[in-house]
Amino acid sequence: MPPHRGLPVRGRLGTCIGIDVADGALYAPDSLQDLADGVLLINPRHALPDLFRAKAASYQARWPWPKVIAPDAAPA
Repeated sequence: MPPHRGLPVRGRLGTCIGIDVADGALYAPDSLQDLADGVLLINPRHALPDLFRAKAASYQARWPWPKVIAPDAAPA
């Protein structure tokens, strides 16, 4: 999937996915492969490591299968 609105592709972004509620259009500028692989990474365009860690812990409490890549180990 090509970058959305000219945003550069900067590594893998498992948290950079959205759906337009008005028309159902998918926003996944860096593909859906990480989602399919069960990988959760910080979004460097909105890099808040403490918030990411809290969300990742919450997700894993509900769904133990995601592979969480620590913010300091995620590709930039």
